[in-house]
Amino acid sequence: MRETELQHEVTEFLAHYGVKGMQWGRRRSRESLAKASSNRSEKNSPDQKANAKQVKKELKADNKWAKKATTMKAQVAVYNKTAELMNKAGLGKTNSDPRFKGKQPLSGNNIPLRQAYLDTVSSTANKYAAKAHKELHGDSPNGRVQVKYSYDSKRGVVANVSSHGKVEHSAAPSGLHVLVKNGYITNIGMAKLPSNE
Repeated sequence: MRETELQHEVTEFLAHYGVKGMQWGRRRSRESLAKASSNRSEKNSPDQKANAKQVKKELKADNKWAKKATTMKAQVAVYNKTAELMNKAGLGKTNSDPRFKGKQPLSGNNIPLRQAYLDTVSSTANKYAAKAHKELHGDSPNGRVQVKYSYDSKRGVVANVSSHGKVEHSAAPSGLHVLVKNGYITNIGMAKLPSNE
């Protein structure tokens, strides 16, 4: 009699056989079980793996393009093309703007006029920098990585690389070469590659 009591105590226990995330007292519908099962099989399907491989390959091509488009040589080329376009048309437009014409915005103590003039030069140069970059480098192969060149009034033309919301700033050619005459910027000088490039 004593042995059967012991056996009875050992054989009675609580066990749960279920899936990860399953909760006691809750049942999943047959539709949700079927959907979960199909999602698991899709993740491991050959098509899914091929798509992931293709995306990785495209991202690699975009990164290679971005790296080439932001080398020191590329930055100097964009800077010089921007300077060429500014000297040809941009500075003439800005200097003949009615807000600045005949007022010599860079000489004198009119700080708001000076700032408005420099902001206008910067915004005009930004347009030309984007145009120069597009002309010299085109777009990235797959559009996942972007390079944007912009004009900074202190550093010159600056390259910004962005990928999946992450922005990295690349170094700009050192120094901004401008010629100021009679209170106006009359020329943006060309940049040279450092001797070690």
